[in-house]
Amino acid sequence: MELLIAVSISIVLSVGLIVLIKPLSLIQKGNDILRKKDLDDAKKAFEQYMTDTGCYPQPTQICKEGTNVSSCHICTKGQSPQFSYFTRDICDPKQGSLQYLYQTEKIGSVVVPCPKWFKIFSILDSAYNAADDIWGCGKGKCYGYNYVVTSPGALQ
Repeated sequence: MELLIAVSISIVLSVGLIVLIKPLSLIQKGNDILRKKDLDDAKKAFEQYMTDTGCYPQPTQICKEGTNVSSCHICTKGQSPQFSYFTRDICDPKQGSLQYLYQTEKIGSVVVPCPKWFKIFSILDSAYNAADDIWGCGKGKCYGYNYVVTSPGALQ
């Protein structure tokens, strides 16, 4: 009987601790931190490429599906290294269901040969914060994404 009481108390305390810690919330925060680091690293790589070449990279240089388009999805895991400026894999932690959207300059539907700006979009797990939304993602201007990293001079 004493053993049953001790086990029951242990189970109640364990469940209470799990509820208190909120492991899903911690996983989501960790994923968001990784996403922000990925996009920051990508931005640094693109800025270095701009310094070296005078242009930002075309989607054809960094994405598998980037063929003569001004936007594509970035996930370098399992991809042959075409863009040597990445120092590590850049890919959303939920790579099966989410990918980063890379967008460059275009005029109408014509791809600009030497883009002067870029945007990288991601979906964060954390709650939407209108105060951080300078691009209008909450108003549907971000293709369903809620976080954006851009180059200087990127157009809204």
